[in-house]
Amino acid sequence: ADGSWGPNKPAMTGLGLLTFLAHGETPASEKYGPTVEKAIRFLVDTQDPETGGFAQLDNQPGPYIHGIATYAVSEAYGMTRIPALKPVMDRD
Repeated sequence: ADGSWGPNKPAMTGLGLLTFLAHGETPASEKYGPTVEKAIRFLVDTQDPETGGFAQLDNQPGPYIHGIATYAVSEAYGMTRIPALKPVMDRD
């Protein structure tokens, strides 16, 4: 419901979002648009505005989470050119 997947939400959401994007789905897609939009929003909201890092869980290394989430946000920006994603992508 909040756009996230899995126990390691930022990383799993990033991977889930990447699968939809690889299929050509964007927020404008008729069938999967709302899912893609929620996943993007979840990742944007998860990013620390000061450090640019994504939420870290105790049992997962930060670079794993950060790399996947950053890749997903960057791919989403590249496909959609949603202006609000550029600062999130660049904050990395």
